[in-house]
Amino acid sequence: MTPDQLADLLRAAGWGAYVPAALAFAGLAAKLCAILPPPTPDRPRWYRILRAVLDAIGGNWGYATNAANQGTKP
Repeated sequence: MTPDQLADLLRAAGWGAYVPAALAFAGLAAKLCAILPPPTPDRPRWYRILRAVLDAIGGNWGYATNAANQGTKP
């Protein structure tokens, strides 16, 4: 979901006043996903769940990866 789609959805639901807060929250989640280490199987279960929730809120799904995981330095 793109930011403008999220904004339109919130406005249609009557929550237009919360658009800036929702976009800031999604942006913060995306930023945390970019700087936190990826969830590997050896990580604790709570961390893998936290990352799944942050990935969903931040729109980080599909083929999205951190730049450090691709062998490049940020």
